[in-house]
Amino acid sequence: MVQTQFIMFMSYYSDYLFKSNDAGFKKTLEFLFASMRSTGDQECIGYAASECLSNMLHDPKVKERIVPLIPTLIGVLNEYSLNLSIPGYFDFLSNF
Repeated sequence: MVQTQFIMFMSYYSDYLFKSNDAGFKKTLEFLFASMRSTGDQECIGYAASECLSNMLHDPKVKERIVPLIPTLIGVLNEYSLNLSIPGYFDFLSNF
């Protein structure tokens, strides 16, 4: 439950918290991507992370910051496309 709340907090405020810190913003994205791999009793964490990533793309400022990072995240995106079945992840991809 705490991790899910932290995910929601980070997704809403990461652009403001890391306004001048691109490395911190990228680490936040990596954390959200890693959280999507949660399974079993913690599967809800994966759903929350995918939903948050999808929602982040609705903010044009955040989207502008995410798009340049895609080349460095392409391996993760490819792996997740093959192995994840969380609908929110595919919503995130379709927002590009």
